[in-house]
Amino acid sequence: MNGQKYDVAGYAGSKIFGSLLFAVATLFLVSESVSLKGKQVTFKGMMSKYVSLANWHVPQLCAFTVCVDLNKTQKSVPSGAAFSYDVNSSSTNINEVELALSFNNSTLQMFFMGSFLDLGQYVVAYRMHQICCVWDSQKHLLQLFWDAKNLVNKTLPDFHHRCLRPNGTLVMGQLHKNYNGVLIQQLSFVGVLHYFQMWDHVRGQQDMERCEDGNVVSWGQNYWSLQDILTESAQHQRCGAEEPTSAFPTITSPDPNVTVITDTFYSFQMNFSVTWEPPRECDRYDAKKLSATWFKKQLNNSEFVMTNHNVKTARHKLSQGTRQVNTENGRLSSRRYSSKAIIKARSSQSMQEIVWKLQNTLCGDYTEDQLSMSVKQKDTHVISFDPESCSEQTVWSNYKGVYTWPKMVPPNVMTLPCEANRELAASRLCLINLRTEKAYWKRPNLAACPLLQNLPDNILDLKNVTVTVENAEEVADHILFLLSFSDLNKDEIEVLVNKLSDIANCEEISLALARKILQIINIFMEDKIQLQDMQTVLNRILTIMEQIGFKMNFNGRNESIILPRLALAVLRPDPMNFQGVAFGIVFYTLETSPQLSIQSTPFTDVQASIYLPGLLKNYLTSQSLDGDSFTGIQFTFFGAPSLFEDNSLKNEVLNTYVVGASIENKTIEDLKKPVSIVLQHRNPHGDNATVHCVFWDFNRNDGLGGWNTSGCEMKHTNSTYTICNCNHLTHFGVLLDLSRTPLSDADEWALALVTYVGCGISSIFLGLVLLVYLSIDKLREDYPSKILINLCFALLMLNLAFLVNSWLATFQNSGLCITVAMALHYSLLSAFTWMGLEAINMYFALVRVFKVYIPYYMLRFSIAGWGIPALIVIVALSISRDFYGTEFALRRNTDSPSMQFCWIQDNWVFYISVVGYFILVFLINISMFVTVLCQIRVMKTNNCRVGRDQSKEFLLDLKRVTSLTFLLGLTWGFAFFAWGPLKIAFMYIFAICNSLQGFFIFVFYCLMKENVRKQCQIHFCCGKFRLSNFQGISSATILGNYPCIIERKHSCHSLKSLKSWTTGSTSKDQVACCRISHMSSASQAVKLPCVRRISPADVDLHHTEKNKDLS
Repeated sequence: MNGQKYDVAGYAGSKIFGSLLFAVATLFLVSESVSLKGKQVTFKGMMSKYVSLANWHVPQLCAFTVCVDLNKTQKSVPSGAAFSYDVNSSSTNINEVELALSFNNSTLQMFFMGSFLDLGQYVVAYRMHQICCVWDSQKHLLQLFWDAKNLVNKTLPDFHHRCLRPNGTLVMGQLHKNYNGVLIQQLSFVGVLHYFQMWDHVRGQQDMERCEDGNVVSWGQNYWSLQDILTESAQHQRCGAEEPTSAFPTITSPDPNVTVITDTFYSFQMNFSVTWEPPRECDRYDAKKLSATWFKKQLNNSEFVMTNHNVKTARHKLSQGTRQVNTENGRLSSRRYSSKAIIKARSSQSMQEIVWKLQNTLCGDYTEDQLSMSVKQKDTHVISFDPESCSEQTVWSNYKGVYTWPKMVPPNVMTLPCEANRELAASRLCLINLRTEKAYWKRPNLAACPLLQNLPDNILDLKNVTVTVENAEEVADHILFLLSFSDLNKDEIEVLVNKLSDIANCEEISLALARKILQIINIFMEDKIQLQDMQTVLNRILTIMEQIGFKMNFNGRNESIILPRLALAVLRPDPMNFQGVAFGIVFYTLETSPQLSIQSTPFTDVQASIYLPGLLKNYLTSQSLDGDSFTGIQFTFFGAPSLFEDNSLKNEVLNTYVVGASIENKTIEDLKKPVSIVLQHRNPHGDNATVHCVFWDFNRNDGLGGWNTSGCEMKHTNSTYTICNCNHLTHFGVLLDLSRTPLSDADEWALALVTYVGCGISSIFLGLVLLVYLSIDKLREDYPSKILINLCFALLMLNLAFLVNSWLATFQNSGLCITVAMALHYSLLSAFTWMGLEAINMYFALVRVFKVYIPYYMLRFSIAGWGIPALIVIVALSISRDFYGTEFALRRNTDSPSMQFCWIQDNWVFYISVVGYFILVFLINISMFVTVLCQIRVMKTNNCRVGRDQSKEFLLDLKRVTSLTFLLGLTWGFAFFAWGPLKIAFMYIFAICNSLQGFFIFVFYCLMKENVRKQCQIHFCCGKFRLSNFQGISSATILGNYPCIIERKHSCHSLKSLKSWTTGSTSKDQVACCRISHMSSASQAVKLPCVRRISPADVDLHHTEKNKDLS
């Protein structure tokens, strides 16, 4: 028991002792804290910028009062958080925040011990408000005071004896959740926060307006970590000019001497070294960031504030390059830098004491992010100086009014009400020039102030508006507004480009203004603007983009602006550390914005890139201590190649996107080591295609600009990309040389329409031919009919494979596309083969008719007709499956994706297996065609007919020639004439004849053949149209499959062939004049392999029908 009492007593004693320590510490902090009264903190809505409680912890509070002054400075930002307090937990639910004050849709809200309260108060923008939250756990009463007026009195029975949990994180300017020690940030604040106070008791309403410091958290520098956020003057704010007061009674000293605290300024210069271990690199930007963090760490008290700071590479022998240092841990790299900083001291000590204190404080070693810096006291130098004040100054603006800026001590910010709207404010910074060490005014920031007069609502009327720095952003906003309502004509484009040029000539261009200008140019690149209207202003647009990029204000090493159709990146590299830089577009489509990347080594797999070699460091300079003076490098990317239209091009088309590079105020020409450009082809083409590396020459085409090859050469190219080397900098692209006369978009569209419609029609009629011949046995008993059936089937396969090709290619499936390409290749070769077999069969039937016997005739033809194409396709596929794939139909004047098509990708495979094979078949067919026509001529000459109609004979001959032309595929030979001035005409003839080949076969070999018509009447017609007793010639009545002996050496085989491929109709009045040898009964009884027994009547019928076919 005694032991337990002893423990309890010890615990109670420890608790009392801790409370005493807290009270003493609180007294010390409140009495010794340097107040931030007269200072305010401005938040820009950035997640990385916030103010957090430092060096102090919030205790458990069962009663408290929290007050803060806030001003929301953006109407367009409806949500934000003034402050939030949360304790460490494993929950990420934002509604469980311990305490927070926020607003949504400009309506005040509160998070309180895991509950959410909608307070319903509207937060007016551009006006400072005081907000106080009061909690009393004994009365379980929550109160909210708005500008010292009681707004909310809410009783929370469920929160009886609930206390604010201790040791949490307190953040101003953000709504956060403390998740296992990690701050999860959700809402940020855009506006001004001032005079945050927290007490551990309930304060009355009459106390709200008093400017008293909180006894838990106060508006003092030692309470807060400002995260590189600069404080601004708040002399005009509530409690802004009062002296700090304490919540505890002030103990006055009986000493009559009063300690005077003054502000003095000191210039601190130092040389320091930075060491790192490769492959880690370090340049001036890394050294500046490292030294800024070091300054903040060393000056972590309320006495000193660093106002300005910059770093440059030290100019002495040690810094002429990177020095290698051998250590026990390996080989390190080191470089020396010089730095200058302006330090403001708020102290009662003398200047000599402050100088001595700074020299002893600002030295030593520091390591962060694998970089180590070392500052020796002997390398530092501190002197005091008087920056004086920013003098009173009056600024006149025709568009925003007159503003008189009063005298002000730096560093500070002054705000004045806008002339057009007194609730809004203009601001101006008073800073200290790092070089001259004198106070100066920055340019007034009038962005929040509206114009005194409205801008015109018509684009053409903008030509009367004078663009200045004060109204440049409003003019850009107004142009964007007008562009959303109408398309542009040539005159309007001219006016807008003139206004953009005026904006680009302004002295200063903010990052936001630069983005707006590029948004306008991005709209120019849309399809709704006529290309011919853009040609006259393209060079000016390129010049404007270059001016904007180099004038654009930004902090750090580089900055980029990405828009749907273009990208711009600007770098200001450290010349001492420059070893080369590469700019690349990793991914881009018309549906997505460009993905930009910058690295020090060349890219290998990108859509577009430029690599600048290290040799260009000679063009990069730094002329002053400010890093902003580094020479800039600009990269641009254009995702609309049609913008770069060159009417002088006849046989080339731009087949890549356009990239550009330039160096600020430098003309780069005749480089010893060229610039490397990698450009991916928008439409892949054959490996043997002719391409040209080109640059945009501003002087071509009478100053309109055009593509030029001077100074550029192609290093490597294949079907997908080209690598160019150029000895100068500008805008680059790759031209594809189209063979001979290029087709216009209208011709391409018309040819595609003819081809697809013709193939569709042919497919239907080829199906009808197959239906007729396969359903009637008597039509497919002779060899020519069987060959015709195979040819029609091959052509039907070819048409169907062609019609579905583009659709299947859109699935982006490599295996599927290879299969479709193989099917199209095979069906095309099969069609060629069966056309050739048709010609060979005619040759056997009409020329080689005596002593010709071919066993398994159709089997041999079938093996050749279907086997040879299969063998060719299998050989090509076995060599490489990459021979087949997706290709694109090139389009000359459009940015839209070209039509995809699955086909042969290798030129040699195409020329050998398709072109070469067709030429072989074509030569066979044309020779057979001539031979057959000659043979028919001989047969007609020997046919002794009297009184024949010559015109009828001519029409019959014309029908025979035309039918044979389509049957043998001679129309494919029109491809040999599709070049030169007649290319387009023959391409139309080629497309019409070959796409309709199946339709013409139906006409000549179904519709115009009498025996086919009669058989269709017998089998397909009914009623009075049905023919029931037709005795026409069929394969059953013709002599059979073997030659028979007749006087003219024409076998039955030849007659059957002749019947099949001639298209004339029979006539009952015609009489055969050819004499037939008299056959004895003995000869009829002999059975020879090449002779079939027939009757004299059959022979007479045979010759009669043959002569009818020739008529």
